[in-house]
Amino acid sequence: MRKAVLLAMAVLLATLGCKPHDSCPSSQVCDGDGDGDGDGGVGDPVWVDEHIWLNVQLYNLTGTLRGELPVTQPLECWEAGLRVINKTTGYVFELPITCQTSGSHEYRWAFQAKLPPGTYRVELELDHVPFLPTGRIELIPSLEVSADLALQWVVPTSHTVSTNLLHNGAPLVDGAYRLRFFDVSSGRLVHDGSSSKPPVIAYVFPGTYQVTLSSDCTSSLPCGDRVVFPSLLVDKGLALTVELQSHAVSGLVLHNGAPFSGSTCDAPRSTVIFRDTSTRKELSIPVTCTPTGGWLFNGRVYPGTYEVWLDTRGGSRLPEGRTLLLPSFQVTSDLSDLTLDVKTHALSARFHPSGSTTDTSCTEVRPHPSPDQSPIYTFSYLDLEETTTGGKVRLPFTCPSGVGWFVSGRVYPGTYRAVMNARWGSNLPSTPYTVIPSVQIGSDTSLPPQDVRAFFVGGSILKHGARIADTTCDTSGGSSALSSYVDFVDEARGTTESIKIQCAAGWNFGGRLYPGTYKVRIRAHRQTRLHDGTLTVLPSLEVAADNPSMVFDLRPSTRLGNIRYQGAPYSCASTLTLRELSTGDELNLDIQCLGNNPSQFYGTVYPGTYEMTLWSLSMGPNVVFPRIRIE
Repeated sequence: MRKAVLLAMAVLLATLGCKPHDSCPSSQVCDGDGDGDGDGGVGDPVWVDEHIWLNVQLYNLTGTLRGELPVTQPLECWEAGLRVINKTTGYVFELPITCQTSGSHEYRWAFQAKLPPGTYRVELELDHVPFLPTGRIELIPSLEVSADLALQWVVPTSHTVSTNLLHNGAPLVDGAYRLRFFDVSSGRLVHDGSSSKPPVIAYVFPGTYQVTLSSDCTSSLPCGDRVVFPSLLVDKGLALTVELQSHAVSGLVLHNGAPFSGSTCDAPRSTVIFRDTSTRKELSIPVTCTPTGGWLFNGRVYPGTYEVWLDTRGGSRLPEGRTLLLPSFQVTSDLSDLTLDVKTHALSARFHPSGSTTDTSCTEVRPHPSPDQSPIYTFSYLDLEETTTGGKVRLPFTCPSGVGWFVSGRVYPGTYRAVMNARWGSNLPSTPYTVIPSVQIGSDTSLPPQDVRAFFVGGSILKHGARIADTTCDTSGGSSALSSYVDFVDEARGTTESIKIQCAAGWNFGGRLYPGTYKVRIRAHRQTRLHDGTLTVLPSLEVAADNPSMVFDLRPSTRLGNIRYQGAPYSCASTLTLRELSTGDELNLDIQCLGNNPSQFYGTVYPGTYEMTLWSLSMGPNVVFPRIRIE
């Protein structure tokens, strides 16, 4: 993922209604009345003619970081990094820093970068540097960049925190465990130190921390996390002792009052979860089973009050997911007879896509590429989301003719929201859709048939009022990577249904949508004659009936320009992205790096007001030109 510092200060020169590019003042936006005062004159800077210049201004940022370690011994040369965050946009530029010196308890790193003007926050990022915490530290809360800067920063000295661990009064000697330090104010993890025996040594900067002990499953310690210091002030070196207590907890898991036994002894990857009701930290005990003993669990738990959950991963008679068994359970001593009874109920339901009982598109069976392998099945699912605990159960559909889409299975008691997740290629849209807002499951339940409505929408795309003769909207040979789509965005549900454009059939499209209100946009790739990116063609479309005859007539134009860096033609960059400020649409313009016109960009654009981002290859961070209006 590309991370970069982006800035909203750069020079944008339009060749119409603006001063000639040679006289436009540096580090300003040349606006419509040509006086460069930023008031807009006739509004935002306007890109009317075919060509513009983009003038980029960057400043050099160089310097060193130095500090001292809490120990005196020869040092190796370690690497670290700087994060420079634009305080206006939030964009991040990651800057590597190099080690300059070694051989003493003092360390020093050097850095250099090019930044656009702006205000930044600077963080030091450390990753397993000996005698320093692993994580990030804020060096400069606010750094103003408006000229070349040479800086020297001092890193705070870390403190040594030595923690001795006792378990039930005796030194802890077995297992693997670690102490994790979280900054109390931000909640951010600032140090993660591991050890196989006490004491556990941590090096942390001054501050106040919540300290958590994390351990693997051992004969002494529970498996999971425990808060050992809710608020620990570190302003000097500390020698601490943590006295831990834990209790043996074992028992049996039942299903509807009966033990799992014989052929039902199948507890793959199932665990009993103890969640601390105050800190929300979790401890886990694996479930094992025998044909005669059923589902058993045996582990250790710290004293406290817990919610008790069962987490199943499938492969058993239980639904996959988590279910809450005990909302409040106190552990004060060893327990050897804890019985957890998991309740489930049978659920069945039928759904009729647009009223049809003969639709059989809920599943797809395809031959396996290897003839000796079983066929490949693709299912549609009904997802049941418990509205109180957040637990989920997923049930697959079958669709025998004359019944509709049929689902059956076992479900934990609770109140659920039922969500249709139809497979791509079925006769229902493939985006999640709530078919039952609330259903209470407290006994075996057979729901009445549900009619799931979906409507056909379709049409064609024109360019300047004419049919598009180009057939390059899909050059991928069946892959979706270079296909073009009409996206229907339901912002209320947070979903996007994408309908593929059939360019060989005159740029037509058609598919099914659930009832709702959609934003409609066309998403094309650079090999089309339209655009590379997204374009909103309808801000709001109400879908309550079939609508097969929509027509979108697009009015694109081709524009080009050149990039200058520090007043001279720039050698190369990567991409120029235009983001329309009212719709969020993004258009990408190619940049040519070779030939007689270096850093010449070109591409298809539409009228609107845009933020322009220059994705650079070699001159350092990316640069944002904040506003330009295209007419």
